Amino acid sequence: MSKRFIDDKIWSDPWFQELDPLLKLFWIYLFSICDIIGIWEYNPKRAEFDLCKKLPWEEIQKKLDEKVLFTDRFWIIKTFIRQQYPKLADCPNAPLHISVMKQINKMCLNFDLNSLSIDYSNPIDRVQVIVKEKVKEKVKEEEEVIEKDKKKFIPPSFEEFRAYCVENGFGEIADRAFKGYEAGGWRDSQGKQIKSWKQKLQHVWFREENKDKKTEEFFPAWKVPMK
Repeated sequence: MSKRFIDDKIWSDPWFQELDPLLKLFWIYLFSICDIIGIWEYNPKRAEFDLCKKLPWEEIQKKLDEKVLFTDRFWIIKTFIRQQYPKLADCPNAPLHISVMKQINKMCLNFDLNSLSIDYSNPIDRVQVIVKEKVKEKVKEEEEVIEKDKKKFIPPSFEEFRAYCVENGFGEIADRAFKGYEAGGWRDSQGKQIKSWKQKLQHVWFREENKDKKTEEFFPAWKVPMK
């Protein structure tokens, strides 16, 4: 659970003093519910539920415009990092500071470590685009992994291998062929991974000379042929 530091001088800040009680409450709420770098994903229903109040969103944006950068999706407290992590530049390898920098990089913000400020010359709307692109990239990566798993060769059991040979009339070579492929790691003569063991059997082993020998038909001695 993350914690927030609130400057005790806030109560003597003229800007804060001019806010009506509801906006003061919301400012403290925003300060406490944002993430570790001062970004809140805009959720008016959640805010009104938490505060048990119907909030005047247009008025809030006008009053907080000096302190917050607004977009359709994100609200960012501009001075949050400087207030919360004043020693970030001196101790960048502290566990908490490492988490802060990771979140800054994740949101693709242009951050100046020396001044502990974020460059807002490019609206945070671009973060929305980048986040969406990252989500698409993640989905694409997952789809590629699934597709790769589908193509991944799974060796058959000997029973399955032999049954296919017998079904096609080549049961006698099943044991020899299976042991050969198993010893070779299911790779062909060129060292390439076999993609379909059934196709490999058809092209390499299922030849006339390897076909099972049929038992010759004969008449039992006691059976007399019809004249």
